[in-house]
Amino acid sequence: MIEIGSEFAYADNQIYLNEDGLDWLPYGEDNIFTFSGRTAIETVLRDCDDFNKVLLPSYCCDSMIEPFRNKDADLNFYDVNYEGSFNIDIEIPADCQILLLCNYFGFKYNFPDEEIFKFKEKGGIVIEDITHSLLSEKQFHEFSDYLVASLRKWGPLLDGGFCSKKKGHFLEKPDKVVSSLYIEQKTRAMQLKEIYLQNEREELKKEYLKIFSWCNHYLAQNYSNTLISDNSKKMLKKWNIEEIRKKRISNAKVLYCGLHDISYIKPVFDEVSMDCPIFIPVIIKEDKRDNVRQKLIENSIYCPVHWPLPNDKCTSDLYDLELSLICDQRYDNSDMHQIIKILRGI
Repeated sequence: MIEIGSEFAYADNQIYLNEDGLDWLPYGEDNIFTFSGRTAIETVLRDCDDFNKVLLPSYCCDSMIEPFRNKDADLNFYDVNYEGSFNIDIEIPADCQILLLCNYFGFKYNFPDEEIFKFKEKGGIVIEDITHSLLSEKQFHEFSDYLVASLRKWGPLLDGGFCSKKKGHFLEKPDKVVSSLYIEQKTRAMQLKEIYLQNEREELKKEYLKIFSWCNHYLAQNYSNTLISDNSKKMLKKWNIEEIRKKRISNAKVLYCGLHDISYIKPVFDEVSMDCPIFIPVIIKEDKRDNVRQKLIENSIYCPVHWPLPNDKCTSDLYDLELSLICDQRYDNSDMHQIIKILRGI
């Protein structure tokens, strides 16, 4: 590959097409396809009765917090840290009304089920962000009242989010159509990246990166009350989910094998807890995370950090330690060996 990671190209739309439909999604009694994951959270919050105090994970994306912030909620955070191992410590305040849970990277771990069920017995509402577990065998937990997800994180979609209500129907649903300008620009950016991957013309890369940046800014500013585009929903229906799962798991196993003897790197989760990974999160020791990431970039490997520190009182050591290794369906085992080769040479 010319490069590994970053935004999907338009040609990636042809990967593993199978007309699978949408039966693999975790449907409740009512379900909505939204413009983005942020829109999905916003839609759920509109459906909740008056609330004030909410409890969110201290390790998350600011886009997950923003819809709560826009509702002027009293934001509180439970601890999610890496203390030699991944650790979630949830203590629910007595006056809390909404609890947001988050799956991390498509791996299995335990929530304090007993405390969460007690919270629900008192009338508490549980929202679960299943973006990272969307392709897992266990997509969600039985105690969740609402599910939300960003669909576009998993493949070459122009846009896309999803929300589901386990019991009952949404009182208010998004009714805006995606801007045609956004669709045109995002399509153009993905097409330009496809051309770049075929012939490495640097002027094309500068152009498509500029357009992707515009699209991401547009989405952040215009996500409210908007439905998924017809283009993205049609493409989503064609995804061969089982083949995508197999490819990601196969790539992840190669990474785990190669990481075994690299002393400055430790996977956040053990391989045995893997379900279907969206990335392989690793801890970079000795304050080397940013240097390691830069060395990968110099070799055209673009591994993201999850996440930039949100604009609230979130405290987690993972913001400074974590790096997400690419394992998605665009790549094969040889690409994973290339990632390992670069990491071993640092």
